Amino acid sequence: MHLKRIAITLTGMFLAVCLDAQTDNKLFLAYDMGFMTTLDNREYDRTDLDISRTVFAAGLGGGIGVGKTVGNSSHRLMGGVSALFPFGGDLKARPLIWYQLNTKLKNSDFQRIGGCFSRSKVEGYYSQLLFSEVNIINDNSFEGFQFSWKAPQFYYELGVDWKGQLRSGSPQTREQFTVYSAGRHNILPDQPLTVGYAGYMHHYANNYEMTANNVVDDIILYPYVEYDFGRSAGVQRALARLGYYQAVQRDRAVDHSLLTPAKGQVYLELRNWNVGFINDFLFGADLMPYYGKTGPEGKVYDDNSLYFGNPIMSRNANGKGFALYDRVSVYYEPKLLDNLLLRFRIDCHFNGGFAGWQQIIELKYKFGN
Repeated sequence: MHLKRIAITLTGMFLAVCLDAQTDNKLFLAYDMGFMTTLDNREYDRTDLDISRTVFAAGLGGGIGVGKTVGNSSHRLMGGVSALFPFGGDLKARPLIWYQLNTKLKNSDFQRIGGCFSRSKVEGYYSQLLFSEVNIINDNSFEGFQFSWKAPQFYYELGVDWKGQLRSGSPQTREQFTVYSAGRHNILPDQPLTVGYAGYMHHYANNYEMTANNVVDDIILYPYVEYDFGRSAGVQRALARLGYYQAVQRDRAVDHSLLTPAKGQVYLELRNWNVGFINDFLFGADLMPYYGKTGPEGKVYDDNSLYFGNPIMSRNANGKGFALYDRVSVYYEPKLLDNLLLRFRIDCHFNGGFAGWQQIIELKYKFGN
C-alpha cells in the first residue's frame, strides 16, 4: 500500500509540473536516484569478535518531484522509495519524502533537508568505527533533517536521524535518535593538508511498555589530520592520516559513571593505476564496552541495536583493556563513468593475531539534477 500511495503522489507531482510549465513559471521536474549492489563475504572463523557471513544485496533509493528556483535558492519537494533486497531474503521498502532547499552564497552552497531521505545525502567521511559497511547497507535512509555547507576548500554537515518513537502500536520499540556531524577543511591553499572530524551521539531510551526502562548514551568523536603526498610523488594518492577516536558511554541501569574508551589511528593509503593498498592501524581500548550485554527487555547490545560500528575493528580480542588492531587491504577501482563506483577489495584483519578476511565487490551509481 505504501508503494501504491507513492506512485499516486509522484504521478500528481509530474502532472503539476507539466501543467505549470505551460504558464512559464520556473517549476522543473527534479530527480535524484541512487543504486548499489554489494557482495561482502566475511570469513572470521578465527575470532569471536564478529560473525562469519555473506552480505549480498541490492538497493535503490531516491525520488522525483517538483522544483522551483527563486533568486539564488532552489526549492524541491521530492517523493520516492528506499528499497533493499538482501539476496535470499525479503524485500524491504519504505517511502521517502523530503523537502530540500539549496542556497548559493558568494563562494559556497548551503543545503537544508527535512523528511525521510536517502542516506546518499550524507556526504561526510565516517569511518567503519562509526558506521560499518553492513550498517550503511541495512539502514539506507534517514528520518529527520540535515544541514550542510559546501565550498571548494571545505564541507560541513549536521543532522538528526530519528530511529525509534514511543507508540502503542509497537510497544517494544525504543525511543532513539542519532545526532551526527562531519566536516573537513583544507587549511593551506594549494596544499593537500586537511583537518577533519566526524562523530555522533546516539540516545537509546525507553520503550512504550517500559520493559526497557534504562537509557543508554553512546557518543563517539573522531578528529583527524591528513596529508596527500600523491601529487609530489607522481601517483594518484599517497595519503597519511592520524586520527583519534574518543567514546563516551553510559548505561544508566548499570551505574551513572561514564566510560571513556579511546583509540589512536595511523592510516596509510597508496594508489596508482587505480590499484590501491591500505594499512589501517589502531591501538587503544575497546570502543564497544557494552557489546554482548543484555538490556532489561532481553535484547542484546550489538551492532544491530546499540552500536553502529564494525565490531572486529572497534572491539579488542580476549577482552583486553589495551590492544592492537591492523587492517591490510588491496583494492582495484577502475574509472568507468562519472558518479559510478566499482571496486574490488580484499581485507585482512589482525586483532589478537590473524582474525579473518573479507572479499568485497561494490557497485554504486548516482544520478540526478
